[in-house]
Amino acid sequence: MFHAPSSAFSRSPDAPHREEDAARILDLLALWEGDSAALRRAVEDQTDWGPFELAEMTPAFYDVYGARRILCRFVFHGEAGAREPFERDLRRRLASITSWKDAPRARSTDSTHSEIAS
Repeated sequence: MFHAPSSAFSRSPDAPHREEDAARILDLLALWEGDSAALRRAVEDQTDWGPFELAEMTPAFYDVYGARRILCRFVFHGEAGAREPFERDLRRRLASITSWKDAPRARSTDSTHSEIAS
């Protein structure tokens, strides 16, 4: 069977799935000076109640003031329409651990996911 080469502008059949997966991800930067394992335990204690799961933690960088930032990736396991109240609650709970800010996106696909200035 012959397959025509795909154009650089054509969407892959997996593109809608990748967009759905990206919509389930919440990347936050934690300000943390302690042991990463302690941060993981504290976050997991605060997230064991709902549809957000801590999927990944990666040391990100030191900011201009020398404070260490750790990238925490959360995955939402719920209906898209129900995300907003759970995300608000997650952010409130995480604020009891340390300071957080939204992580800039490597590639912004639309204006709603633009970088948040420091």
